[in-house]
Amino acid sequence: MFTRTELELKSLRALRDLCLIQYGIQAIGNPADKASYINVSSTDRKAQKAC
Repeated sequence: MFTRTELELKSLRALRDLCLIQYGIQAIGNPADKASYINVSSTDRKAQKAC
């Protein structure tokens, strides 16, 4: 599992690819905002199990 700090260091593109391609989850809120992907990867059970 990635820590929040590790996720914050990733680029927007890397976060999007991680969520959409690897885990099949959508951003919460604005998809142009890194925090949207960080929040969903922190709260989604599928992402938490896979990390």
